Amino acid sequence: MQANHLRWLPARVVHISEMAERIKLFRLFLPSYTRFLNVIPGSYIEVKTPVGLIRQFSLVRCRAEAQEIEIAVLLEQESLGGSTSMHEDVEVGMTLEISAPFNNFKLVPDVGGVFIGAGVGMSALISMIDEVHRQGLPYEVHDFVRNPLSRGFVDYLEKFKPVYFYQGFEPKYLKDELTNLLTKVIYDSTEDEIHVYFCGPLGMLHILQEVLNEKQWPQIKLHCEVFTNPLDHANESEFTVGLVKSGKTFNIPAGVSIADVLRENEVKVETSCEQGVCGTCYTKVLSGDIIHRDVYLTDEEKQRQDAMMICVSRSCTGGHIDLDL
Repeated sequence: MQANHLRWLPARVVHISEMAERIKLFRLFLPSYTRFLNVIPGSYIEVKTPVGLIRQFSLVRCRAEAQEIEIAVLLEQESLGGSTSMHEDVEVGMTLEISAPFNNFKLVPDVGGVFIGAGVGMSALISMIDEVHRQGLPYEVHDFVRNPLSRGFVDYLEKFKPVYFYQGFEPKYLKDELTNLLTKVIYDSTEDEIHVYFCGPLGMLHILQEVLNEKQWPQIKLHCEVFTNPLDHANESEFTVGLVKSGKTFNIPAGVSIADVLRENEVKVETSCEQGVCGTCYTKVLSGDIIHRDVYLTDEEKQRQDAMMICVSRSCTGGHIDLDL
């Protein structure tokens, strides 16, 4: 699971609009639309922002006849520069570089589902909801926002039914509402499996997982998409990394990533998000115990202990990891 680009694709910005508080919609024209002809619902692209940072954005809508795609960008309150650049530097007429579409968030075929979106997270779900709606499969949509000004996808959701709207991100409110809506879903359904698709803030995902762990509903199958990964560096410790191909060894201090230390020592490494989200810095591990801190690898892949995201993942105190570099 490594995000590689055979080449970047040009995309001309043809429209920008404010769709909600701190959320802008960008419509991009693609001179060559070939890579998007069979795009899978739930896909995303990577975009080179004007400041050079690479960020991931869900494809809200693809229009093959116009050779256009749409992405929605939230101005992050603690932006590392990517979303700020998209909001402040991008203008109509500008050409951006984008990747072909990726998809780690696929629909289970032929069964419909429950779609829970929060804020800009709804952008990842629109195409999936549209697909189950087109197929006539059963579904329902739940749209959570912080306040009335942050509700940005009303026009996109108009043709879907039923759609339920919620306002507030307080933990108790979220837990109560998620418990209530899922209890009703369980009560109303006769299916052996109920597929729940979620995209939204990581804190809300944790609350949703808490509800599911407490209730132990065997029917619920959770699928989720995450684009941010807040990290706490408080308990990090020093360890060492060996580069098997070059024979070099480096100390990795607390609070500093493997990728940063390697770059400082003129070892060429490729990174993008610096949050363990995108997979760009995927690196093979030959030995050592890894503390995985990414949200890119699956649980099964993490258990194998044979690869890591060197922008965020680490070793234990006093540990050593050998990398295939």
